[in-house]
Amino acid sequence: MQLLFAIFLILLVAIGAPAATTPSKPVGDGESKALTASQILQEFAKTQDRLMSCAYTVTMEDAFSEGPGRTRKLHYEAHVRTDATRAELRLCRWGDMTIPPNATRGKVQHAPFSREKAEYRHDLWTAQTNFTYRFWDTPYWAAHREGDPRRGVLKVKPTKDSASDPRRTLMAGQFSAAACYLFGYLRGEKDRCDVVLKRDPGLRLRERREQVNGVACWVLEARRRHGEWEKRYALWFDPEHGYNLARIHTRIDSIHSGNNAWGESEIRIVEFSQTNGVWTPAKAEEDYIQCPNPPAPKAAGRVRIRVTAMHVNPDHEALKSFRLDDIREGAQVTFVGEDGRATSRGIWRSGRVVDSSGEVLVNPSPSPAEPHGAAKAQPVSRP
Repeated sequence: MQLLFAIFLILLVAIGAPAATTPSKPVGDGESKALTASQILQEFAKTQDRLMSCAYTVTMEDAFSEGPGRTRKLHYEAHVRTDATRAELRLCRWGDMTIPPNATRGKVQHAPFSREKAEYRHDLWTAQTNFTYRFWDTPYWAAHREGDPRRGVLKVKPTKDSASDPRRTLMAGQFSAAACYLFGYLRGEKDRCDVVLKRDPGLRLRERREQVNGVACWVLEARRRHGEWEKRYALWFDPEHGYNLARIHTRIDSIHSGNNAWGESEIRIVEFSQTNGVWTPAKAEEDYIQCPNPPAPKAAGRVRIRVTAMHVNPDHEALKSFRLDDIREGAQVTFVGEDGRATSRGIWRSGRVVDSSGEVLVNPSPSPAEPHGAAKAQPVSRP
């Protein structure tokens, strides 16, 4: 009898006691704390602002089709340096390159160029002066009919707006070449996405977070108009990796042609890395469709992007950043005015600009805010 009573008490306690459970995180909800669109953009900006001074190298492989039987592949290697007052891009491009009609006597052609014969470009932006140096060891040079293909051309022009941000100029102007979309610069926009979206009255935060690479991401949508073009964005922000962008969807439509997409792009950041406590994109893929000038055929392709080196707050002096140390001897130098017209020309000799007789026209005066070897140009007075 006592045994039956003990069993009864045990069963009564078991029935009345609540079962122990492990709390689960709802799929797509992530953290319970809700954020506003403005707060998400602020968190993103905190990470990006820590990259104001950085140096990174990115490689890209762009495989695309321009119609049946017209498959091409291009390769890019970009070295980027930025700080608070300067920005620099050194870019090599090779693969199945396009040769313009004026280099082929009337017909566009494509020809494979090796890494050794790559198109080379060096852009350097400062608060006072912009420098662009280019050369091709290929027939492509003939299309430009300027300078010697073995030496290249250096163009020097004043910065139009003294208050402009050289880093923004780089990121907005070299959107694809430097993979700037990884750091929040969207196609065709002059400012970073947090600045652009804050100005957009149509900015919308989706109600539920969405999974990207196993992380519940916040999703913002925006719709903007630029002249005859309408742009639609969907951006996924990853809270576990510094609120970096984890996915970017962009669609650009012509307002006058109805629902006819000029271009559509889907970028997925598939890997992040951490440098000096800052999360940055390390590997990404982009699928895109473009039809810039109908009835031209649409181009559809996939770009594979890899950031092979990243330095946050580096010693730019040790890296030899912001230097025009790659100008080939004998390169043509063209000085361009604010109206875009050439004002004078010279030849690069031993780090100076001289005329055809060898007389020095410009004596470089390097300063901490300008590139070594060809900074603020100081005219030499003639005797």
